[in-house]
Amino acid sequence: MTFRPIIFTAESVRAILAGRKTQTRRLPKRQPGNEYVPSPNNFYMHTDYVVGDLLWVREAWAVNAAFNDLPPRDLPDNCGLHFLASRNNGRPFQDTAKIRSARFLLKKFARIWVRVTAVRVERLQEITLRDVWAEGCEARQFALFGSDKEGRDKIGRLHFQPGWDSINAKRAPWASNPWVVVVTFERVKP
Repeated sequence: MTFRPIIFTAESVRAILAGRKTQTRRLPKRQPGNEYVPSPNNFYMHTDYVVGDLLWVREAWAVNAAFNDLPPRDLPDNCGLHFLASRNNGRPFQDTAKIRSARFLLKKFARIWVRVTAVRVERLQEITLRDVWAEGCEARQFALFGSDKEGRDKIGRLHFQPGWDSINAKRAPWASNPWVVVVTFERVKP
């Protein structure tokens, strides 16, 4: 078992906290060519995440304004930590400093931990409606009534695509149908 960080957007953090998000898709370190056949040992698809690993969630954060000038490593435990995902309707925090990048959240300040339960490799557009729900997306139920499995999966993909492109469009847009590492997880206590 290894401890590793994983970054999530505020929207994804809210979905994890609500119990809706149990899966994430990540781009591998390098995309293989068209002739690629998935294999757990394939160099191109190497991922940092392995079943059983404990991941601490990095998310956007802030501290009380009195600690604004301190780097993360020098912050005391009582620095008044606040998380972007917990903002009330987007209103600013009271007496807080600037929002800090998720990349700089230290493990000791992480409030969410997850355990990896499965890892697989697939093309992005192979996502199913069940996967879309596991990603925390709220695909509209009414649009699914009377649809067959392929129709439901297509509707799910339509709901997932904008979120994917909002994060990954520059590196690997939806239309390019890149290979992704699918990480399934469960929330655990630290």
